[in-house]
Amino acid sequence: MEETTLFLSFVESKYTSPVDVLTKTLKAEGLLALFKGTTASWMRLSATFSISFLVFERLRALCGVDPI
Repeated sequence: MEETTLFLSFVESKYTSPVDVLTKTLKAEGLLALFKGTTASWMRLSATFSISFLVFERLRALCGVDPI
């Protein structure tokens, strides 16, 4: 762990702050660059929530509770 910290302290960073990252990204790639990967994330989340909802409803039915 100490070696990694020592190594990272000598690496020069392209950015100085989170605001610097945001401004440089917006200037270089535009507004849509902030949303890269959003489609894949939504696809993963929709599948996860669909399965969770189906399991939840089956458990409610097994317990004798009316479905939503």
